[in-house]
Formats: sequence, structure tokens, C-alpha cells
Amino acid sequence: MLSMGQLFELERPPLELLKLVKRFAKLCRDYPRCPWAHNQAAWLSACCRRDLDRAVGHGLKAVELAPDNGSHWDTLA
Repeated sequence: MLSMGQLFELERPPLELLKLVKRFAKLCRDYPRCPWAHNQAAWLSACCRRDLDRAVGHGLKAVELAPDNGSHWDTLA
């Protein structure tokens, strides 16, 4: 079994991770003012190296909604 770090290093992430990206995107649509959801969507997309433009948008939204949260800034870095 691969660790999370090893999963993210795969050229093609497993289908389960890609499904999670879609679930977080839906969560952001359902709860657009939830900074945690936007941060998680950004982080997971970045780790999967998928939809990076969208990941940046989610990261920026998380920082906009919770500018004092350092983990959101860290995701953008």
C-alpha cells in the first residue's frame, strides 16, 4: 500500500483521489463561504497536479474568506 505522499507523486493519481477533487469542488459550490472547503479543494488539486488554475482560485478564495489562517496562505505557496 502506498502512503499519501507516494500517491501524490504518481504521474496519474488513483481514481479515488480524482473523485475527492470533484467532491471538494461540489462542497465549495454548496458552501461557497466555507474557507476550509476551498483550502482543501486547492490543496488536493495541487497535490494531484490537476486543475491547477482552479486550485489557485480556491486557494485565493480561502485566503479572502479567512485571511488570518496561515494554513490557507501555506496552500497558496
